Amino acid sequence: MQQALADAKTAGLTVAEDGTVSWPAPSAAERHDPGYDTPQKARAISDRISHAVGEADNADEKISKALDALTQRAKTGAGLSLDNAV
Repeated sequence: MQQALADAKTAGLTVAEDGTVSWPAPSAAERHDPGYDTPQKARAISDRISHAVGEADNADEKISKALDALTQRAKTGAGLSLDNAV
């Protein structure tokens, strides 16, 4: 995530708090430059950010389930072993 944000900054892109990637309007020269690839760079960075957020969500879900199971085991006196906690 941090590298994607750094790459966005280097490319002159802006990343909003919701992960939306934007860029300044192209100059007249950029509009006619076949090598102008800022929208493609923005899409690639947006995809990297989405992937990182997805991984974080998955990790959060797994940890949440483990903590819920451990909390339930603690409440019932079943012990706090991590075996079979999830």
